[in-house]
Amino acid sequence: MTPLAHNPVIPRVRLAGKRTLPDGTESLTLCPTGDGWSLIGPRGELVFHGLGVRGRRKCLEFAREHGVVAVFS
Repeated sequence: MTPLAHNPVIPRVRLAGKRTLPDGTESLTLCPTGDGWSLIGPRGELVFHGLGVRGRRKCLEFAREHGVVAVFS
């Protein structure tokens, strides 16, 4: 019997329009963390962190409020 490797899909969100994110940020990566979810910028910087089981939704709401055009997975 072989163990199954858990390989979660890490969605990327693409931004457009006016926003209050680091200069030059065009896309973010939504990543699971030990205590929730995080939005990571293109240079690996933490942009937003949502705690707990609702953390993913909070990250997506944050991205939407800041001009997300699409979420890619």
